[in-house]
Amino acid sequence: MAWLLLGCGKSEHSASTTDGGRAGSETSGGFTSRGGAGPTGGTGGEIAAGGHPTMGGSATTMGGSATTMGGSATTMGGSAATSGGPAEGGAPEMGGEPSGGATGCDGSYLACGCGCCGGQDAPLTCVYPELGQTLTSIMAADLARRHDTAGCASAGCSRGIDYVCCEAPTPSAEQATYMASLFIGDIGRIHIDKVATPDCSRLTLRQHNPSDPAPPGFALETPAGWEIEEGLRAPCSSSMTRPRAIGAIGGLSLHMLGDACVADVHLVLFFGDVASGVDAERFDADALPVGLSMTECH
Repeated sequence: MAWLLLGCGKSEHSASTTDGGRAGSETSGGFTSRGGAGPTGGTGGEIAAGGHPTMGGSATTMGGSATTMGGSATTMGGSAATSGGPAEGGAPEMGGEPSGGATGCDGSYLACGCGCCGGQDAPLTCVYPELGQTLTSIMAADLARRHDTAGCASAGCSRGIDYVCCEAPTPSAEQATYMASLFIGDIGRIHIDKVATPDCSRLTLRQHNPSDPAPPGFALETPAGWEIEEGLRAPCSSSMTRPRAIGAIGGLSLHMLGDACVADVHLVLFFGDVASGVDAERFDADALPVGLSMTECH
């Protein structure tokens, strides 16, 4: 009888250990292999289809988890475009790194087409919601270029472009002083200076020069024959090199007021980088004397 009881005890203990080990394997191991596949290979959808009962119940529960954890290439970027996977066509690095809700017009998106060349900084370029632009459309066009394997095979890598949303703030009352200056040389220039303590900002227009195109990414309306050269901003008391604007939207117009040529300025300059975000500087002034002749004031 004693031997019989001992045998039963061993059998029960062994079964308990085996069940516990199997349950632990399915709970942790199953989660790692299925859930982990989403961000790495873009196949996290297996969770929604599998719905393992030991991972929290039904397939419906696990399906919601799959969406959050990110098999979807659109929202979380399971594809090589967002995970930094190998480039199609042999490009060394892939672009497409959306951040901060890049499906609309928040955050940023690194576009590289067939692939980003290493060792090059990507210039920051504005996307303007006011003009109907979104990061979603930028992303779609970039992915379409990337999936053109025939084109990418011959194109190789390219310098990436870091797109960020640039939204103009509404005008508000502020204490600021504006002044317009005209400089005539090989190429004429108009400086519009704004002093609003503690910062001093400057917008420079130049006469159109076909050999030196205007910087890309600026959506500024300018008088005929003039184009933006640069925008700068820094603390007024600083002697440091002032950072350049990454974009601008709005406009500057010239017209005669009495016998004087004046400028009306209503625009926004954008400054910043991906790490610290984008900051906007409004220019709002009317009837600034410029010094152009009547024949040049148009």
